[in-house]
Amino acid sequence: MGSPVSAVIANMVMEDVETRALNTFISGPQRWKRYVDDTFVLLKQDKLIDFFNHINAVENSINFTMEKEKNGSTAFLDTLITRLEHGQLSTKVYRKPTHAGKYLHFRSEHPLAHKCAVLNTLLHRADKLCDQESERKKEIDLVRSSLKQNGYPDRLLYRKKSANATKNQEHETRGLAILPDLRGLTDKIKRCLTTHKIQAASKPVRKLGNLLTSIKDPVDIKSRQGVFIPFHAVTAINDTLEKPKEAWKPVRKNVKRT
Repeated sequence: MGSPVSAVIANMVMEDVETRALNTFISGPQRWKRYVDDTFVLLKQDKLIDFFNHINAVENSINFTMEKEKNGSTAFLDTLITRLEHGQLSTKVYRKPTHAGKYLHFRSEHPLAHKCAVLNTLLHRADKLCDQESERKKEIDLVRSSLKQNGYPDRLLYRKKSANATKNQEHETRGLAILPDLRGLTDKIKRCLTTHKIQAASKPVRKLGNLLTSIKDPVDIKSRQGVFIPFHAVTAINDTLEKPKEAWKPVRKNVKRT
């Protein structure tokens, strides 16, 4: 978790480290592509160890690790990059060996839009990452097979996207309606509102955090940090500023810790 600015600061630090490393190394990488802390590098084989030691010496608090290509391929994020015969690069979707094909189940208590988004995201990834048509078709078949095992019906997996879907989304709406997420009812209301150019969104009626009791023990009010002084106690203090310590005893009884 942490602060919202943590990612921004981490990116600034990484940018400073890589700038110093690249500017101070002779015959550096031909390509240097970084996303947060993952980097894709094209470098001559004889310069690999020297550059690896060099970038690790730039900042003592940051240690880089290295993974070389295996059989002409290497993974970067969710992309498998393969080096072809004439130096060209080919890409397709990469999955870790531990991937079990588990996605949001279709029978789970989530809005239908969330389940459609799972399908659309996986199909979009296949279309953008697979540069060869044969690999794209394999990826789409794999997506549909995996989602079918997660309860997704064929009518959803093989539906054709309407050509006017994007155009309808660009039209101006008359307002926004936030609806409770109730299975079988919310989607019908959304369709009715859409015909009247009203955008609809849903939110869960119950959240897991609301159902679970707090695991923290309550803190006694006298043990909390900070104090507040009631108005009548402030008045009593003003009357006792010039009086001896004995006059403060009734005032202390009215002071409560918060």
